[in-house]
Amino acid sequence: MQLGWESESGTTPNNRKMEHKFIDIFTGLKRDYGYADINSAYKDPSTGKLKLKYGWAAKELLESDYIDHLSGKKSIGIQPCDDDGLAKFGAIDIDSDEYDNFDLRKYLEIIDKKNIPVVPVKSKSGGLHIYVFFKEPVKASFVRNFLDKLLFTFDLKAS
Repeated sequence: MQLGWESESGTTPNNRKMEHKFIDIFTGLKRDYGYADINSAYKDPSTGKLKLKYGWAAKELLESDYIDHLSGKKSIGIQPCDDDGLAKFGAIDIDSDEYDNFDLRKYLEIIDKKNIPVVPVKSKSGGLHIYVFFKEPVKASFVRNFLDKLLFTFDLKAS
């Protein structure tokens, strides 16, 4: 039975609004996207890190790919820089060799103390993703320079 406020897929209008907001925030390269094969995931016994097979889809990124990602059907990665050299977001992926001893608080305290306008998110592998977002697209080189300064602030090296 379909209720009047649901779409055929069962998604409510509020969820559709949030899905479109997510797509707008994480917009970037549209002609290709990265993926992680979540069905092949395993925990590396020596590092404790979740290991996945990664690759490029070699096809255009569609709204349905975002929706499948949000629903947990697939794991995708968006290249922030579009074909015009612009980006609306950027990210730093902080990984550790020893996830059992990885302390997120160090980075959260730096963000808080220095009032850095970023969004920290714990990653699936146990590390930390630090995102920066922009209301409008900016030159990707500006985003890269900002992220390089963040690496310095966090006493991390670029890989």
